[in-house]
Amino acid sequence: MIYVWGVNMRKIKHNKIKNTGLLFELLLRQVSSDVMSGTTDSRALSIIREWFGKGSEIYKELELYNAILKNKFNTRRKADVLIETVLQVRKRLDNAKIRKAKYSIIKEIMKSYGVNDFFSGQVANYPEYASIYKLFESAISIDPFEPADITKAKNTLAEHISGKKKSYIEKKSELLEEYEKQPEDIRLLTTRILIDKFNQKYSSLSMPQKILLREYINNVSNSLRKYIDVQIPIIKKELAELALKVDDKVTKIKLVEVVKQIDSLSHGKIVRDEQVNMLLKYYSLIAELRRIL
Repeated sequence: MIYVWGVNMRKIKHNKIKNTGLLFELLLRQVSSDVMSGTTDSRALSIIREWFGKGSEIYKELELYNAILKNKFNTRRKADVLIETVLQVRKRLDNAKIRKAKYSIIKEIMKSYGVNDFFSGQVANYPEYASIYKLFESAISIDPFEPADITKAKNTLAEHISGKKKSYIEKKSELLEEYEKQPEDIRLLTTRILIDKFNQKYSSLSMPQKILLREYINNVSNSLRKYIDVQIPIIKKELAELALKVDDKVTKIKLVEVVKQIDSLSHGKIVRDEQVNMLLKYYSLIAELRRIL
């Protein structure tokens, strides 16, 4: 907190649990995860339908998030005008209704998924989401915030809008952008079709390999890391048992070395693509050893 000319000013703290943009983004991601896991009555989809209906106050706030995240202008001046315009619109929304909706949504998430797991996943454009939240808070608060915090948030968003800083949104294909504009039911149907096509193309994969790829595609709430950490001791044990059945000494030595290398799959908080490829190969090795032994 700083003190300027008799006025106490505090920093703007970002609360991702109360960030409307992040709430919606993570709910969409959870819907995809539920579909991939075979859940027919996704609670995340029900939450979206119940609280993010067009015309609701929280939907209006979500649209303001999207106005900043998805609009692009070629000059900094135009970007600044957009930000100021969005902030003026935000001031006119009913804060009591928005707070009530967020409280209910978070309560449902806690009951259905758990807050820690639900909010632990990485989100693209997180700095932009956080900056929008901070500016919205500064716009509706009666207490003054530190000017440096507000300036930093505005600068982050202006760079995003004016294209001076490449973002995840800019890298999306036109097809993906069009997909995001579709109603939730259409997106859900599209996801199911993609899953069916995926299953047809990779029908020769073993069940463990299919489950791994499903986790890799979704990776909601860092589920891929959790899944691999559980699989590592299982794979080590199975390969060690299979190695005992191998008669050829050279092959047995190689298998022992392979078992020692499995622990490298647990390195890093974020799972790398090469770790996924390595795990797929371990599953193939186990399947082949089962076949010949």
